Amino acid sequence: MGTMHHHAIIVTSWDKGAIDEAHAKAADLMEHVSGIVPGVVNGQASFAVLPDGSKEWWDTSDKADEARAQFIEWMGSRKYLDYAAVSFGELSATFETNCNPIPTP
Repeated sequence: MGTMHHHAIIVTSWDKGAIDEAHAKAADLMEHVSGIVPGVVNGQASFAVLPDGSKEWWDTSDKADEARAQFIEWMGSRKYLDYAAVSFGELSATFETNCNPIPTP
């Protein structure tokens, strides 16, 4: 038995070059990367890095954790990319983003 905890990243950009580069980097680092899906308006496009399905602390999970961290760090040095990284499952839930929250009145 093991602990199931899922990790995913959603990446969005209006800049075709930025989203294409991010998608290529994600696919180079990880499996389970969706295709790029165009938005309905404003030239936005998105893709997702989906959960690997491995149980926490297994070798496959540890390698995927490292790859996701490397990808998020890489995105931090790029412009025009917004992302949300989530985890959920038996170990509670987390949310991380590079977007600035909108203040509430």
